[in-house]
Amino acid sequence: MSAKQFLATYDHPELDIRNRLNEERRIQVLENRQRLVPILKTIILHGQQNIPLRGHRDDGPLLGEEGEFNLVGNNDGCFRALLRFRIDAGDIQLKEHLRNMAHVQHT
Repeated sequence: MSAKQFLATYDHPELDIRNRLNEERRIQVLENRQRLVPILKTIILHGQQNIPLRGHRDDGPLLGEEGEFNLVGNNDGCFRALLRFRIDAGDIQLKEHLRNMAHVQHT
């Protein structure tokens, strides 16, 4: 029964009582899901093609200081390279998400 409730809430977040009470929260949930789509599609592509996610040096900012990415001279793994490729192909939403994530500090 709980799995069906989970799927119903996942498919229709507007049914969740927390989202009914707080419209801003519901909008944030939907935006977060949209931000994850290109990242998850890239992970799925790696799995389908049997490409490893991790490179030798796969940490640090994906975008440069000015919010732009650098395709030349930085081999930090297949996953990060494909994320850059998606941005180069015009994925504005992913680019904005990664630009905003540059301000997050890792602990």
